[in-house]
Amino acid sequence: MLIRSLTRAAAVSIGAAVVAAGAIGVALPAAAAPPTALPMATPPSPVEAFAAAECSGETILDPATSGPGTFPNLLTVSGGRLDSYNAGGAVALYSSFGDGIDAYPPLCAVRYVDGVGPVSEWMFCTDILSKVCGDVGPDGQPQEDGVDVNPKTELPANPRLDSEDERIISWLIQNGLAFTGTGAYSWSGATQARSDGTVDERWALQTLIWCISDPEAGSASSEPDRMTTCADSLPEEERARILALTAPNPVVLTIEATTSPVAIGATATATLVTNVTGSPIHVTITPTASLSLCDADAPATLEAGELTVDPSGDASVEVELCVTSSAAGPIVIEATTDPVLSTQLGWQQSQDNEGIVCQVYAVYVPERRSATTASVEVAFAASPLPATGSGSSAPLLGLAAVAMLVGTFAVVGGRRRA
Repeated sequence: MLIRSLTRAAAVSIGAAVVAAGAIGVALPAAAAPPTALPMATPPSPVEAFAAAECSGETILDPATSGPGTFPNLLTVSGGRLDSYNAGGAVALYSSFGDGIDAYPPLCAVRYVDGVGPVSEWMFCTDILSKVCGDVGPDGQPQEDGVDVNPKTELPANPRLDSEDERIISWLIQNGLAFTGTGAYSWSGATQARSDGTVDERWALQTLIWCISDPEAGSASSEPDRMTTCADSLPEEERARILALTAPNPVVLTIEATTSPVAIGATATATLVTNVTGSPIHVTITPTASLSLCDADAPATLEAGELTVDPSGDASVEVELCVTSSAAGPIVIEATTDPVLSTQLGWQQSQDNEGIVCQVYAVYVPERRSATTASVEVAFAASPLPATGSGSSAPLLGLAAVAMLVGTFAVVGGRRRA
């Protein structure tokens, strides 16, 4: 209990200082609006009250017993919480401590997922100066400092962030990162920032997200510690590395190949074009044949069926793949990738509260992840192939039959697979 009290005091002290600084005004950089996000799902028919699952990771208190006296189980979804859930909202259940008092982000929230049902995920703050609005009232309703606020609803976008900010935040929430904290932001010496670990590790991840959403120092006394933490844990080169591991939306992935049958033992060429860099592209070839990079100096590596294209900003890159086969017939080359995208985040906020500006939360929406696949078919024919101008018609007829059998190297580019 003493550990909890000291930890809460530190967190609440930071939050109070930051909000106080916001009251006197801190200039924030303008940001371009990101692409419109997909709406959250709603149950096909209203569901009855239920107990939600806990979010992954540790809490200091048990959320099943740490609510107010009239609403002790914070996992309960009933009353106004249930109305919000049935309307497609993300219902905040409890804070990172495991309770609903003096809430400090992130918040654990439950929402409906098509074909799955209720799913609990941590929601992370993306505006260090706005109110948490994560306290729990006597009937389970959301509050801020004892005042009821509206349930959280989906925003189409987060206007404070640009698409690159969103991509980095999406990657951080999904993958976590090594952490080096300072002073008020040391979080008991945490060395990892992750959502599914300890309370301190989760606060470390929240701090890294603020490094992206709030890159400028405010006037709070703890801000120098935050700036140092951001410089040590997320320097510019690390942000660039993470950005290169994500992909812009939409994903580009196409593959085309030689348009004539190739002799057994000869080399067919397939050209893959993609804007996915840093993240692996899984390449399969059926039936088994030899696949390699045509150019040893190509801006990519191909190892054990995993193609990784070197970072090139958001520009699409061409990679030539060489294929050889020891048997006649069609060969299918298929490339599949599933990179981190900004559209895998949802945005939740309690809106239209008189005199209270509530936080915009980022929540990872795993059902929005889907693989992008492209494939091409290459034909290999029994050698020798006829020379140009040959008087023999039999080999030509044989090749025509092969071409009719396998088609003209069918290309399917950019189809998406759930």
